[in-house]
Amino acid sequence: QDIANMAGTTRETVSRVLNDLERRGYLARDGRSIIIQDPNRLRDDFFHLGTTVIK
Repeated sequence: QDIANMAGTTRETVSRVLNDLERRGYLARDGRSIIIQDPNRLRDDFFHLGTTVIK
């Protein structure tokens, strides 16, 4: 819920995205921890999306 609140989205959306990233090998989950398997790969594959800040 905390991630959803920070991102301005729902818990369901965060769960769906995390499940997809885990399935694709970008991250692993261990209890309440999220482990980024390969930070460089994650950055390289998603850098083109940029970031958006909503105030």
